Amino acid sequence: MHLLRMITTASQPLSVAFGRGHLVVLGLTTAESFPMFGRMVSSSSDGMAHLLKGDGSAAQIVIYDGGAVFSEKSGAVGLLTFGIPGLTGTSLPLTIPAAPNNDTPFGMVARGANVYITIAHSNLEALVRDGKIVSMAAGVTPYKDQSGAFLHAPCWNTLSGQFLFSADSPAKQIARYLVSDSNIFFDNPSVAKLSGSPTDLDAKGQLLGVIDGGDGMTSNASLFDIDSEGELTLRFAVKVPGPINGAAIIQ
Repeated sequence: MHLLRMITTASQPLSVAFGRGHLVVLGLTTAESFPMFGRMVSSSSDGMAHLLKGDGSAAQIVIYDGGAVFSEKSGAVGLLTFGIPGLTGTSLPLTIPAAPNNDTPFGMVARGANVYITIAHSNLEALVRDGKIVSMAAGVTPYKDQSGAFLHAPCWNTLSGQFLFSADSPAKQIARYLVSDSNIFFDNPSVAKLSGSPTDLDAKGQLLGVIDGGDGMTSNASLFDIDSEGELTLRFAVKVPGPINGAAIIQ
């Protein structure tokens, strides 16, 4: 790897995604688009929008067929559109459930016109299509103990066919959901157990990679095979000194 270019963003960057001929960057208070020319990304933005809250709780941005969508953990999900040339207009709020089912919108994954979003501290997975939530599924219950500490929370998402895998960080495991264009169903609370709290995961074809915090000093990176029933078989795991934060499979 070698450095090709530095890109300056309008606010501290937290999440990035590629699509629609652009790199989009979610910052603490802004979302920006940077055009791509072949394999190169321009260092100049061609569109910017302010976040709905801009309070420093921004989590993730993804691109889907209708534009881009971002989450803010303090309780907002925003929809963005692409114009000519890049992101244009203001952030439009997605109507999310009323309290207590709106606590901490967080991880997202998109495919086509569908966006799957975790509302982590409400223990919910939501399917967004055409600018609204069309289906929701609750995870493992109870998800809090008697003192209010979290036992379960869907955090980061990834897709493989009709299966959605979500990192259940408090329980140190991976949960599985069944998804379609119109519905999402909770399927398996613990398709894989981990030795630490998972902080990210990714799927490509029949492979799923996940990282977890291990014992706090040494992290783990694990690769699983996914069979036709959505069951996971560990292929290998490696120890990584220190904390790690993001995972991606490149084939």
